[in-house]
Amino acid sequence: MIFGFIGVPARTRWTVSEDVLRQRCRDQLACLFGPDAVDPEAECLKDWAADPFTATESDLLQNVGHALPEQLPARGEWAGKITGIASEWSAQFSGYLAGAIDSASVGTEHWLRQ
Repeated sequence: MIFGFIGVPARTRWTVSEDVLRQRCRDQLACLFGPDAVDPEAECLKDWAADPFTATESDLLQNVGHALPEQLPARGEWAGKITGIASEWSAQFSGYLAGAIDSASVGTEHWLRQ
């Protein structure tokens, strides 16, 4: 199984059909894995931006990249008591799987030191 993400903003993606998106994905896979990748056994295209339980209207305003979270409190009652362990809290890889791993590592190291 191979999966990936289409790095094109939702509003731009929506200007072409799913058939065109599928073909572009197959073309990219063929570049990476050879001509057999053009004819997959199965394929699924899931547009999370069109999922009402996942995306909001404000998500559609973003042109590129991933949204950054609110910063954790540095002062006050909650300072030092909250750790953001999710891809969005990664300083370097926000929004990516690598960000989830990065923020989990940083977050768990923080709590293990206490």
